[in-house]
Amino acid sequence: MLASFPEVSVYRWSCDDPSRRFAVENPATGKVITMMQTRNVETAHAAIQASQEAFAAWQGRSRQERCPISCKRLTSPKNSEK
Repeated sequence: MLASFPEVSVYRWSCDDPSRRFAVENPATGKVITMMQTRNVETAHAAIQASQEAFAAWQGRSRQERCPISCKRLTSPKNSEK
């Protein structure tokens, strides 16, 4: 069973311009399953700036600080049920 998708998929760094959309098709049926809202130059620059700031903050952490964050998914109760 395929997951349901919104009519238009919009994410944090998507722009508001409706002309910046493209169709996402199910390859088995050719049916459009959602329209993806893309970026423009301004939102792309904002995303790049945010990623650079996040990397600088991450890079400044010690291994002891990073490990619990990066290993959190591996030790979550949800994953221990598998």
